[in-house]
Amino acid sequence: GYKSEELQECIKLHRDTYGTETIIINNKRLEISATDIRERIGNGEQIGDLVPEGVERYIYDHELYR
Repeated sequence: GYKSEELQECIKLHRDTYGTETIIINNKRLEISATDIRERIGNGEQIGDLVPEGVERYIYDHELYR
């Protein structure tokens, strides 16, 4: 969510303050909400494309959102 100029200023601040390097990773941003997860589970749909496998397993093992 940073603009390029703001990001570069933040990187410089951290480098100057902490002597650290920063690696920029461009990831696809996912819009995920608990409501979406609850609705999918309620409709019997899969949620594996919304959450990591461990989170999915935890939700089902603990019967969350049921």
